[in-house]
Amino acid sequence: MVTRRQMMKALAAGSTILASKNLVAGLALAEAAEEEGAAVKAQPPPANGIRVTRLLEQALPEMEGKVATVVIVDFPPGVDDKAHRHPGSVFAYVLEGSITTQVEPGPVVTYTKGQMWYEPPMHVHRIVRSASKTVSAKLLALLISDKGQPVLIPES
Repeated sequence: MVTRRQMMKALAAGSTILASKNLVAGLALAEAAEEEGAAVKAQPPPANGIRVTRLLEQALPEMEGKVATVVIVDFPPGVDDKAHRHPGSVFAYVLEGSITTQVEPGPVVTYTKGQMWYEPPMHVHRIVRSASKTVSAKLLALLISDKGQPVLIPES
């Protein structure tokens, strides 16, 4: 269970990162890479076509042992991601399209461009996909986790 104090610390760290020049530079690089058809620190697309581009990974000295990771996730239309967990807090913002998601024990929700949500650590992310069968979606995510942890743990 995340305490209110932990949530406030994560939000404060997140807003500091979101306001930082590093993120602005990272977003500019990602935009330029898209225009050039290249990806900034992108992993090769898995079989389902969902592409994750890591923009920034930053140690958080004000939160000893914590790391902030900022990624862009591109969801092709009609593609579901597999159930997974994130070991740290996640703040997600829809950049393009609409995304249908469910983080247990919550309901299935569809978020549209400009909306965001929070995922508590280690809750099962049961559903995540573009809400449309014909239009792709893009998500910006800020993950705050312990140093050395993966950002995603597949659900078995």
